[in-house]
Amino acid sequence: MKDIFAVGSALLVLVCFAVWHPTGDFVSSPSYWVDEAVSVEKARNFLTYGVLDVAVAPGVLSGKPYATAAAGPLLTLPLAGFFSLFGIGIMQARLYMLLWLILLLCVSYFLVRNISGRRAALCAVLLLATFSPLYANGKTATGDIPGFVALLLALYYLYIRKWYLFSGMLLGIATTTKPSLYIPLIAVAIFEIVFSEHERRIHKAAVVVGGAALILVPWLISLPSHPLVQTSWEEVYVFFQNPFPSDATPVFGVGALFHSTVLQYMALVMAALFGVWRTRGKDETWIRFVRFAFLYALAAFVLYLRSPGWLRYLLSGTLLLFLIFPQTIQMLLHQRAWRYRVPSWTATFVLIMFIGAQAVHFFFFSWRTASDASMRDSTVLESIVQSRETVGFIDAPALASLFDSRRKYQVIRISGNTIVGESPLAVRADMLPDYVFIPYNRFGDQSMRDFVDPYTNVLKERYMDYTPPDARFSLYKKIP
Repeated sequence: MKDIFAVGSALLVLVCFAVWHPTGDFVSSPSYWVDEAVSVEKARNFLTYGVLDVAVAPGVLSGKPYATAAAGPLLTLPLAGFFSLFGIGIMQARLYMLLWLILLLCVSYFLVRNISGRRAALCAVLLLATFSPLYANGKTATGDIPGFVALLLALYYLYIRKWYLFSGMLLGIATTTKPSLYIPLIAVAIFEIVFSEHERRIHKAAVVVGGAALILVPWLISLPSHPLVQTSWEEVYVFFQNPFPSDATPVFGVGALFHSTVLQYMALVMAALFGVWRTRGKDETWIRFVRFAFLYALAAFVLYLRSPGWLRYLLSGTLLLFLIFPQTIQMLLHQRAWRYRVPSWTATFVLIMFIGAQAVHFFFFSWRTASDASMRDSTVLESIVQSRETVGFIDAPALASLFDSRRKYQVIRISGNTIVGESPLAVRADMLPDYVFIPYNRFGDQSMRDFVDPYTNVLKERYMDYTPPDARFSLYKKIP
């Protein structure tokens, strides 16, 4: 009953925080964005064509699996099943991710309870549930949260059940769910095993690697368009070598190291470092969990420094640090030098203040975005386009993902460097779409320059302006 009460209380906080927004709109906050649209697009096409890929023309898929690998199967396959039951839309995607958040909280509670006890588990999940970036990232249909759930299950089987092969498989699943975020997992697990285990450490590390290979090898083979062709592998390498926009500035150039989220992250890392130092030479389950969290937090910070200052690279590291923080702060405040001067309730008081501060920050100071632009534009477009007519989307994945794959053409610029599909204006004259949709695009004039300007004659000769009044996009209709 105590566990039910603790989990129920934390779930109530989580759901309230997930649903609440100053605008009162659960669906439009955070705003529907490109990475989420790719996940929805892949899930939609699995229902339509049986393949997790992006549709670039009626009956034609991109053929570049590596470009959309950030939306892994653990995210998109269940999402496709959810869509098949409840329909396709942003509301359905947000409800689906709310289920993942609930699962995250439950798994986190029982993992920490097994390692550190009920009180530490309750404090840990309340830290998670009041952390505003959890909702900015976790409510969007991306692989951050599903991958983290797989990571927590992997740690359970690694440190509690000692199922090394299965743990390695779960680490591989987490990696394929969000490669950009979880790519260091296998290396961190191997380093921690070799550092901490006293018997057969190499054998155990090899078993974990073998389990991960069972997942990662088929996934890697699925990335290139043609696995037996060297140039296809070169495309994959070039994409993953620098997946950021071509004009992205390194984090050191934008001063993002002094963001409040980064400062909080560094404070949690220092607390974890203290825990690692104080427990050196020991190998209890909780201590090994602390070591793993600390090592992964360092690796995640390196990924953040490599990025253009994208704070979402710190999300999973922060969540792991939250899970070990209650026990670590207890140990910090009751170490030998202070244990007779600090009251026994001090750690609990610090945690309550921390949780309360995060709640206040969430409601009054956090950066929250809300936009229903994609939903409104989709409604306008559906009211104009007839059931048998087609639409060509110029670098508008957010809107295209909400449109029937059998009736659309599209070209998308992924991460600013990789182009998926071709301009709808470049197809044969007898295959030109009935409408061409041009948004106020993500990359300024670049999309117009690359996908529209070379075909200006086609647009002028074959189409007429059909843009609705007050629209924030341009729409052209093919001349009969």
